[in-house]
Amino acid sequence: MRPCRLLFALAIVTSAASAFAADPVAKGTAQALPVIGKVPDHRIVHEVRMPPDGPLRVFILVDPVNPAAPEFKPNMRALVRKVAKDHRVPITIEIFDNGKAMDMYYRGGILFEHKGPYSKEEVAFTDTHAVCLWGEVDGDKVLNELLFFPGAPSNSLYSKNASEEKFDPRN
Repeated sequence: MRPCRLLFALAIVTSAASAFAADPVAKGTAQALPVIGKVPDHRIVHEVRMPPDGPLRVFILVDPVNPAAPEFKPNMRALVRKVAKDHRVPITIEIFDNGKAMDMYYRGGILFEHKGPYSKEEVAFTDTHAVCLWGEVDGDKVLNELLFFPGAPSNSLYSKNASEEKFDPRN
């Protein structure tokens, strides 16, 4: 089975330290806090611990997003903040804007029900609708990293909206 690129998003998060080398917050200088918008309509579809003693993984479905809209990232931050504060445990939050894409990712990457390799179209479809990933912990490291479109294909409309930032939703 060839897993989709999104399965490795948490591994990408752990290697993101170099991406923050030029970030003034990472260097300890003052910078404005990220803008927080309003919590969009959403539904928590799955909550699972993987591995069983690991952090809680929460899968959230939102309405289709417009990544170019100025309220997109602030609203995603608001949703991550709400869910992280509501759960109060080590957590990873994965937000999708398409139920079929979430189901494909969850069944293939979490339950391992998918047999055989994913087609390029399936990988692109799933990765394009994986809107946001926030990881609080990786083992004993505190990450607090928010990724927008973490698996977006490099030649897609979504890749120019892909980004990552430090974000602690509990502060």
